[in-house]
Amino acid sequence: MKLYSTLTIFVISIFVISCGPNAEQKAALEKAKADSIAQVIEKAKSDAVENERKTQAKNDSLAAVTANDEAQKAANAELLIQDKADLAAAEEKMTDLKSFKLGRAKWEREEQIRQQAEIIERLKAEIKSIEGN
Repeated sequence: MKLYSTLTIFVISIFVISCGPNAEQKAALEKAKADSIAQVIEKAKSDAVENERKTQAKNDSLAAVTANDEAQKAANAELLIQDKADLAAAEEKMTDLKSFKLGRAKWEREEQIRQQAEIIERLKAEIKSIEGN
Protein backbone atom coordinates (compact mmCIF):
# COMPACT_ATOMS: atom_id res chain seq x y z
CA MET A 1 0.00 0.00 0.00
CA LYS A 2 2.83 2.27 0.80
CA LEU A 3 4.32 1.61 -2.59
CA TYR A 4 0.99 2.25 -4.25
CA SER A 5 0.58 5.57 -2.44
CA THR A 6 4.10 6.64 -3.30
CA LEU A 7 3.64 5.61 -6.91
CA THR A 8 0.30 7.46 -7.13
CA ILE A 9 1.81 10.64 -5.67
CA PHE A 10 4.73 10.35 -8.09
CA VAL A 11 2.46 9.89 -11.11
CA ILE A 12 0.20 12.76 -10.05
CA SER A 13 3.25 14.97 -9.53
CA ILE A 14 4.53 14.11 -13.00
CA PHE A 15 1.12 14.94 -14.52
CA VAL A 16 0.95 18.22 -12.64
CA ILE A 17 4.49 19.15 -13.60
CA SER A 18 4.13 18.04 -17.20
CA CYS A 19 0.90 19.92 -17.69
CA GLY A 20 1.80 23.13 -19.52
CA PRO A 21 -0.44 25.92 -20.60
CA ASN A 22 -3.56 24.86 -22.43
CA ALA A 23 -4.42 25.92 -26.00
CA GLU A 24 -6.26 29.04 -24.85
CA GLN A 25 -3.30 30.14 -22.73
CA LYS A 26 -0.91 29.48 -25.60
CA ALA A 27 -3.15 31.45 -28.00
CA ALA A 28 -3.39 34.32 -25.53
CA LEU A 29 0.39 34.32 -25.13
CA GLU A 30 0.92 34.34 -28.90
CA LYS A 31 -1.67 37.13 -29.29
CA ALA A 32 0.09 39.17 -26.59
CA LYS A 33 3.42 38.71 -28.43
CA ALA A 34 1.84 39.67 -31.75
CA ASP A 35 0.17 42.71 -30.18
CA SER A 36 3.44 43.76 -28.60
CA ILE A 37 5.27 43.43 -31.91
CA ALA A 38 2.50 45.37 -33.68
CA GLN A 39 2.76 48.15 -31.07
CA VAL A 40 6.52 48.38 -31.54
CA ILE A 41 6.12 48.50 -35.34
CA GLU A 42 3.38 51.14 -35.08
CA LYS A 43 5.52 53.23 -32.70
CA ALA A 44 8.47 52.98 -35.08
CA LYS A 45 6.28 54.07 -38.00
CA SER A 46 4.83 57.03 -36.07
CA ASP A 47 8.34 58.03 -34.93
CA ALA A 48 9.56 57.87 -38.53
CA VAL A 49 6.63 60.02 -39.69
CA GLU A 50 7.26 62.52 -36.87
CA ASN A 51 10.97 62.67 -37.68
CA GLU A 52 10.17 63.22 -41.36
CA ARG A 53 7.74 66.01 -40.41
CA LYS A 54 10.35 67.68 -38.20
CA THR A 55 12.99 67.36 -40.92
CA GLN A 56 10.62 68.88 -43.48
CA ALA A 57 9.79 71.73 -41.09
CA LYS A 58 13.50 72.42 -40.58
CA ASN A 59 14.10 72.35 -44.32
CA ASP A 60 11.16 74.68 -44.94
CA SER A 61 12.44 77.05 -42.27
CA LEU A 62 15.94 76.99 -43.74
CA ALA A 63 14.54 77.66 -47.21
CA ALA A 64 12.54 80.60 -45.88
CA VAL A 65 15.61 82.02 -44.15
CA THR A 66 17.67 81.57 -47.30
CA ALA A 67 15.00 83.24 -49.43
CA ASN A 68 14.78 86.07 -46.91
CA ASP A 69 18.57 86.45 -46.98
CA GLU A 70 18.54 86.59 -50.78
CA ALA A 71 15.76 89.19 -50.75
CA GLN A 72 17.67 91.21 -48.15
CA LYS A 73 20.84 91.04 -50.25
CA ALA A 74 18.93 92.23 -53.32
CA ALA A 75 17.38 95.10 -51.35
CA ASN A 76 20.79 96.04 -49.96
CA ALA A 77 22.27 96.01 -53.47
CA GLU A 78 19.56 98.35 -54.69
CA LEU A 79 20.03 100.61 -51.67
CA LEU A 80 23.79 100.62 -52.22
CA ILE A 81 23.37 101.66 -55.86
CA GLN A 82 20.98 104.44 -54.84
CA ASP A 83 23.27 105.66 -52.03
CA LYS A 84 26.28 105.72 -54.37
CA ALA A 85 24.29 107.71 -56.90
CA ASP A 86 23.18 110.10 -54.13
CA LEU A 87 26.79 110.43 -52.98
CA ALA A 88 27.98 111.29 -56.47
CA ALA A 89 25.24 113.92 -56.75
CA ALA A 90 26.09 115.31 -53.29
CA GLU A 91 29.79 115.55 -54.18
CA GLU A 92 28.89 117.32 -57.42
CA LYS A 93 26.71 119.74 -55.46
CA MET A 94 29.60 120.29 -53.02
CA THR A 95 31.83 121.26 -55.93
CA ASP A 96 29.15 123.69 -57.08
CA LEU A 97 28.75 125.14 -53.56
CA LYS A 98 32.47 125.77 -53.28
CA SER A 99 32.45 127.85 -56.44
CA PHE A 100 31.82 131.60 -56.41
CA LYS A 101 28.17 132.75 -56.45
CA LEU A 102 27.32 136.39 -56.92
CA GLY A 103 25.34 137.81 -54.00
CA ARG A 104 26.10 134.98 -51.54
CA ALA A 105 27.69 135.93 -48.23
CA LYS A 106 30.80 134.16 -47.04
CA TRP A 107 29.03 132.81 -43.92
CA GLU A 108 26.18 131.53 -46.12
CA ARG A 109 28.65 129.72 -48.38
CA GLU A 110 30.40 128.15 -45.36
CA GLU A 111 27.05 127.02 -43.87
CA GLN A 112 25.99 125.42 -47.18
CA ILE A 113 29.35 123.65 -47.45
CA ARG A 114 29.08 122.43 -43.84
CA GLN A 115 25.55 121.07 -44.43
CA GLN A 116 26.60 119.39 -47.66
CA ALA A 117 29.64 117.86 -45.94
CA GLU A 118 27.30 116.35 -43.31
CA ILE A 119 25.13 114.89 -46.07
CA ILE A 120 28.20 113.41 -47.77
CA GLU A 121 29.50 111.91 -44.52
CA ARG A 122 26.07 110.38 -43.76
CA LEU A 123 25.93 108.82 -47.23
CA LYS A 124 29.47 107.45 -46.88
CA ALA A 125 28.54 105.92 -43.51
CA GLU A 126 25.43 104.30 -45.02
CA ILE A 127 27.45 102.90 -47.90
CA LYS A 128 30.08 101.55 -45.51
CA SER A 129 27.36 99.98 -43.37
CA ILE A 130 25.70 98.28 -46.34
CA GLU A 131 29.01 97.03 -47.75
CA GLY A 132 29.94 95.69 -44.32
CA ASN A 133 26.88 93.41 -44.26
